[in-house]
Amino acid sequence: MILNELPPTIYIGFGAIIAAAITAIVSFINLITSKDQNISNHRQKWIDNIREDISKFIGLVAHKTSVLHWLKLEENKELNKKELKTKLFSEVDSDIASLYNRILLQLNPTENKDIIDKFTEIESFLRGYDSSPKEDVNRLGTLTSDLRDSTQIMLKSEWKRVKKGEPTYRVTHFSF
Repeated sequence: MILNELPPTIYIGFGAIIAAAITAIVSFINLITSKDQNISNHRQKWIDNIREDISKFIGLVAHKTSVLHWLKLEENKELNKKELKTKLFSEVDSDIASLYNRILLQLNPTENKDIIDKFTEIESFLRGYDSSPKEDVNRLGTLTSDLRDSTQIMLKSEWKRVKKGEPTYRVTHFSF
């Protein structure tokens, strides 16, 4: 009988090897869970930041267009429009440009092409805007609404991704 010939200390060695293997597996799962939890936290922070930046961008665009529309309505009055525009928009234009670029840098050019196209269209519209007729203000309202709708769809998709967890987390979580 081979079992009788093995020294009793061998069982302790096998037990230590099995315990070490179990510890390694548990540590590996904890490492993946921790890493993926960190990624999900960063993704949630990104969602919050992009939501805030886009809402600020849309708010500034709405403010600028409403003032420009008001200036258009007041065009027959004695106003120094160039001086007034400079006073009203120097900071607003800077904030819009800053948010525009910050938002674009946070978006994936492939996954978020629709949103990037809408931002680019709004930015181009604003660059060419010079107190144009009311239809242009309505067009900009449509563009910002489209941007908001597309952003909501993207944010919902990202939120679902955060809720489900990262792919490696899902694989290891359901495997064990």
